[in-house]
Amino acid sequence: MNVTSAIFEVVEPGSAPGFQLRIHANGFGFISRAAPVRARVGAVRIEGIFLAPGGGGFTGYLARAPNAGDRLFVGYLDEPEFMTDVVYGMAPNV
Repeated sequence: MNVTSAIFEVVEPGSAPGFQLRIHANGFGFISRAAPVRARVGAVRIEGIFLAPGGGGFTGYLARAPNAGDRLFVGYLDEPEFMTDVVYGMAPNV
């Protein structure tokens, strides 16, 4: 799996209670399997992850905003996470 870009957007009040941000990560090689995708931006876990059709990335939610400069890490639950080039607070990934 590989992440090529990501967009963070503010969650509209009431649309996803308990979450402040939504992330749309684009890439390739994401597959549905018994051990699901896990991801975080710095210390903030991404929850409610669902994969895009065809393995082209994922969408998920963050309970709070990460720190500016925090990096996106992804992996499957049964494998180590890997660091991506996506950095929170840096254009065009903001």
